[in-house]
Amino acid sequence: MKDQEIKRYHSRKGVERAIDDAEGIWEIIAKAKYVTLSMVTPEGEPYCVAISHGYDREKNCLYFHTGFQGKKIDAIKVHPRVCAFVLDDEGYVKTRCHHEYRSVICYGTIHVIEDREEKLEALKTMFYCLEETNAEAEDAIRMRKLDDMPLTNVNMLRMDIDGFSGKISSHRGK
Repeated sequence: MKDQEIKRYHSRKGVERAIDDAEGIWEIIAKAKYVTLSMVTPEGEPYCVAISHGYDREKNCLYFHTGFQGKKIDAIKVHPRVCAFVLDDEGYVKTRCHHEYRSVICYGTIHVIEDREEKLEALKTMFYCLEETNAEAEDAIRMRKLDDMPLTNVNMLRMDIDGFSGKISSHRGK
């Protein structure tokens, strides 16, 4: 799915503050070191967790490294539709009673990655997204000997993004 094919969601309120271009959306996702992943538990209760991520713009997806058991895994097995909230917090503006920010909500379906090669690519993508430089990412990949690992003890999730909504604070730039 290409950027232009991803559904854009906008609230009726604040349409003028919407970020609807793919460049702006991916810039915010790229800047963030974690997202808040929201889901529904098997009992129907809301549940969210802050989690580090990697992203692949060409595949329109986010990657997450997680354990094999827990509330998150239980939730996505029953309800794989999730959303991820990304915040670019630029801070409170003193004396103006205002907070500067940009935010994105990504909507999609989450999958457990079973294939070893896809797991490896997802892990590498996360390193490239989370490390400061590509050289640091390559060092981390080499030090962990990922290419030689069976990865049977690694659980990776892929969130296929099928829609998003972006928003910018009302006073930004004024």
